[in-house]
Amino acid sequence: MALAAEVPHRLVGRLLNTPGSRRLEKLPAETAQRLLGLTHHTLAELSRQQVPAHDTSRILAALLADGCPPSQLARYCRLSRSELSATLASPTCSRLTALLAQSARLQYRTTG
Repeated sequence: MALAAEVPHRLVGRLLNTPGSRRLEKLPAETAQRLLGLTHHTLAELSRQQVPAHDTSRILAALLADGCPPSQLARYCRLSRSELSATLASPTCSRLTALLAQSARLQYRTTG
């Protein structure tokens, strides 16, 4: 959800405590306000908004090629396995799926 709040990728890495990043001791006030500003309505709107899927498809395919289990990736992206497969070939996807794919890439680097 940090990506939905437009938190910079470097700071997201610190929030996730990814390798090579320093642990974040305190969240900057501006970032905290952005995160607290996310609502159910905002997330629902992200799930309805369609965006080009090229980058998302590339991220998902790379995660699968790197050994991320399809069921785990689908669950993380809030998709069924068939929706995950369809997203790989689709010209569009929801903005929420795109953000979750980006987040999955950051997470999988941490654990993969």
